[in-house]
Amino acid sequence: MIRQGPIQAGSAWARPALSPAQWAIYEAGWNQTARFRVAVCGRRFGKALALDTMLPGPDGWTRMGDVEPGMRLFDELGQVCVVTYATHIMLGRPCNTILFGDGGEITADDEHLWPVSVAGTVGTKLLTTRLIRNGLAMGLKFHIPDLLPAGWSGSDDRRRAGFHLIRAIRPVDTTAVRCIQVDSLSRLYLCGRSLIATHNTFLMAEELRRAARLAVRENIGTENEIWYGAPTFLQAKRVMWGRVKRAIPRSWIDGAPSETNCSIRLRSGHVIRLVGLDASENLRGSGLWFFGGDEWADCRPSAWREVIRPMLSTSRGHALFIGTPKGFDHFRDAYIMGQPGGDPSYRSFLFTTADGGQVPPEELQAAEKELDARVFRQEYGASFETYAGRVVYAFSRAENVRRSAHDPNRPLHVGMDFNVNPMSATVWQEEGETTRQIDEIILPTSNTDEMADEIARRFGRDGFEPGRKMLDHITVYPDPAGAQRRSSAGGKTDIGILREKGFVVCALRAHPPVRDRLNVMNRHFRSADGTVLATVDPRCTRSIEAYERLVYKEGTNEPDKGLGFDHLVDASGYYLFGRRSVNSAATATSSFMER
Repeated sequence: MIRQGPIQAGSAWARPALSPAQWAIYEAGWNQTARFRVAVCGRRFGKALALDTMLPGPDGWTRMGDVEPGMRLFDELGQVCVVTYATHIMLGRPCNTILFGDGGEITADDEHLWPVSVAGTVGTKLLTTRLIRNGLAMGLKFHIPDLLPAGWSGSDDRRRAGFHLIRAIRPVDTTAVRCIQVDSLSRLYLCGRSLIATHNTFLMAEELRRAARLAVRENIGTENEIWYGAPTFLQAKRVMWGRVKRAIPRSWIDGAPSETNCSIRLRSGHVIRLVGLDASENLRGSGLWFFGGDEWADCRPSAWREVIRPMLSTSRGHALFIGTPKGFDHFRDAYIMGQPGGDPSYRSFLFTTADGGQVPPEELQAAEKELDARVFRQEYGASFETYAGRVVYAFSRAENVRRSAHDPNRPLHVGMDFNVNPMSATVWQEEGETTRQIDEIILPTSNTDEMADEIARRFGRDGFEPGRKMLDHITVYPDPAGAQRRSSAGGKTDIGILREKGFVVCALRAHPPVRDRLNVMNRHFRSADGTVLATVDPRCTRSIEAYERLVYKEGTNEPDKGLGFDHLVDASGYYLFGRRSVNSAATATSSFMER
């Protein structure tokens, strides 16, 4: 039987040492309805270290104050990583000198994060300098795991004890400090002559340990394994292998971990395994109880569809995907499924770098000035940035997606595209200068009669004539082609059908220039001065996807109609241009009373 270890209930040290954002993800786990969690996160930084802190790398030692982007350091597993960003020098931050049992010293600010084990508890915690200092005052003992990089040729010749005892932490006068970012998946690097690992996250390791504990409690068959997956096996080993060996108590493990396969067999018979998803077709076989996917945007989407998801079915297993956005891809699709109105088996989270609490505001401001706006939004704002050439470029979920219930006392405005497969319409209501999309209607392989009947069914008002809905509160702004197009067996034009049904029809006399129609749309979603005049209810998922994903054909000003995102954009464009364009006088309005 796996036991949790000597952690006592109610101890402040028993809770996994996660940031508030990580804790929100962790606490939502193992819900029987939402089995698949998706965590979209901005890039992480370490906290600040003093400028004279020595950092080891394959080329020797470098002072923190001398580090520049492009330099090579060692990550926490002894592998070479590259510095991708270095902050400016920061002053005025509360600082401390951390004294280690082997005589080493490192100066860091109050909020620097350290991977530590606490005497009398199981596993590794992620604690700030300030919290460790308070714990030392309470008589607790803290150790930091150490690592000797493979092939290390530095001058340090201390014998390795496997960990460093934190002997004392002494507040010091404020000193100049800075942060750096490295390209290792863990964002971790070694520092100090004692090769101490700094700034780490432990969410996935905590999830693997919890999955093992729950597998025993729920009597899950031992053929259902527990996996951590990364884009490649080498990445999985570099990021998680040392960490998972520290996270799983020795008393849980049967025999020795397999260094070749990066797997741990537990005394319960369950197996924790690290896998690479670049050759996922070779992973079929066992069932799965838990899967943790890291840097999910960089993983092959077929690995989930064809291998991992089917393997979770037998045990009704759970999964967690973590990563930073890389555009409109499978990771974004998974995030969307976890949003309100999506797939109830998914739940998604989004945390910016600022939400993580590990980067001072002044540093974010500096990065925003130095980086391209799109890169900053993606890397630090956890924003799914699409490719260049978006047609409805002014639309964004953050500013334009708002809940908007149907108000039965207000008129309705419907934009309609007459494509047969699908027939598409967007439904709007106005409030002063603003307009709100409250619904969307998509009918595959349909016609104008069926679309008109569906609008009447959803929004028609009961009238005096039995069986006939009153529709004179609904104005339709159709595709101008409907004046000539005939989709009914009786030879009536599409616009004629709408008039006969009882709608008010506001039809453009001719197609406006595509550029003009799109300019009106973009101006309503966000004008040059930042004014937002159009919003979309989150239930209109197909419309939101169309606004985000319709792009121009490469090298042209022509929207790419190959993926079908143009129909709902066209429908909304006919309404917004016909209703709100300066050229809206070029329309013909009529109702069934004019038949």
